[in-house]
Amino acid sequence: MKLFNFFLEPWLAGKADSKMRRKDYDGAIDLFLKVLKLIPDDSSGIELYYYEVGRCYQKLSDHNTAIFWFEKAYHIFRSIDEKNYSKNDVNLLISYGYSLKQNGCLQDAKQIYKEAEELRELL
Repeated sequence: MKLFNFFLEPWLAGKADSKMRRKDYDGAIDLFLKVLKLIPDDSSGIELYYYEVGRCYQKLSDHNTAIFWFEKAYHIFRSIDEKNYSKNDVNLLISYGYSLKQNGCLQDAKQIYKEAEELRELL
């Protein structure tokens, strides 16, 4: 079963990305959630799938749900060794901050934006 998942995960993720490009955010969410069911919770890179699900909800203007997914990705991001940070992490922080701002959580958004700016300077 693991070998099957090894091939199915990237295929489904590619299909989800394609749906996002076509602005089919509901379809992308469905596929990303299927991917998340295939991989263990401690998988390397799982935060990227959480981030993508959050982005889909953000595009649908469902900022409460977007925040839920961004927070899942954010908690993993905070546990990553600083030398492994990437531009994707900056994008996560910016998206997370935006949804917080849209929900009226201005102080939290400000803090997240500050982290994004500090990280951008590190990279």
